Amino acid sequence: GGSLDEEDYLETMFLLGTAGLGAADMQKCGFIVDPNVYKASLKLAALKTKDVWANATLESGVLTKLWGYELMPSWFMHYKSTTRKANTAGKVDQTTPGNNTTGSILAVRWDQWRFAYKRQMTIETTRFANADAWEIVAWARLGLGYRDEEASAITYGLTV
Repeated sequence: GGSLDEEDYLETMFLLGTAGLGAADMQKCGFIVDPNVYKASLKLAALKTKDVWANATLESGVLTKLWGYELMPSWFMHYKSTTRKANTAGKVDQTTPGNNTTGSILAVRWDQWRFAYKRQMTIETTRFANADAWEIVAWARLGLGYRDEEASAITYGLTV
């Protein structure tokens, strides 16, 4: 990534598919950034308010969109690091926390993710005769699954 500038966002989005084809529909894509990148992005000189430009990116002190794509900060990104930063390989170094010095930009195509089961649900019931009651236990393992290889892209190692 290098030093953060507004073009890092555009280049990250163009990693979705060949020549950025996956990012063609701006309504279906967005950015998720760590809090450090968000804070540094607020200081970018290219950001404009409504008094300077009609299609403002900065409204009421909040960065709403960049290059037409929605932008959301996530305080859960790099959550295992106390500084909410990652190392230059884009991973949180828990052994040597001093290595966590950079931020990341994640580009996501929302419609390429789906709710997925890792393990189908199982249900058990047990009768408690003394209480004239039933206990019902359900187990499942689930999460998000990507539909194809172009569902997300990341730029890491950003100096913030």
